[in-house]
Amino acid sequence: MKKNKIIIVVLAAVEISLICAVSIYSAAAATGSFYIEEIEAIEIAQNDVKTIAAGEQTLLKARLDYDDGLAEYDINIVAGDKKYEYKIDAVSGAIIGRQFEMIKTKPVTATKPTAPASSEYIGEEKAKALVLEFASVSAKDAVFVQCKLDREDGMYVYEIEFFANFSEYEAEVDAVTGDIIDFEMDD
Repeated sequence: MKKNKIIIVVLAAVEISLICAVSIYSAAAATGSFYIEEIEAIEIAQNDVKTIAAGEQTLLKARLDYDDGLAEYDINIVAGDKKYEYKIDAVSGAIIGRQFEMIKTKPVTATKPTAPASSEYIGEEKAKALVLEFASVSAKDAVFVQCKLDREDGMYVYEIEFFANFSEYEAEVDAVTGDIIDFEMDD
C-alpha cells in the first residue's frame, strides 16, 4: 500500500514536470524567444556583405517573416551600387537565401544601343567560371542548368543557372566586362 502511494506521488510529480515543460515551451514559442534577435540577423547579413563589397552599408529593411511556416528574417542592405537581400533562419541564424541586384544609376537614353562584336564577349566558360568563383563553389560540385547569352535592359548578359551543394544559384554576368550584375542563391 505504501509502495502504491509512493508510485502515485512520483507519477504525479513527473506529470506536473511535463506539464510545466510543455507550458514553458509553448510560451517561449508564442513569444518567439527561441529566435535569434533581429540585431543578430542584421549583423550576420552585414558581415556577409563585407566579404563581398567594401565600403559603407545602408540597412533598408529588417523584419521577421514566416515562409512556409518557418520563421526567417528578411534583411535588405545597400552597399556600393548593389542591393543585397538576405533570408536568415530565425532559429539557427543560418543564411538560407541571398541575392543582389545592381542599382540602376545611369539615365535611360532614347537611342538604341548597338550590339558589341561577338569577339568582345567573354564567352560562356569564362562567365561560368566568374560566377563559380563569386559563389565560392567548385566546378566539380556544380551542375549547370542554363548558360545563355541574352539581351536585357539594353545590354548583353549571360544568364546562368546551376545547382551545387543542395542550393540553387542564378546569376547574370555582363557579356563584355564579366561583371556580375545579378546573383541569387536559394537553399
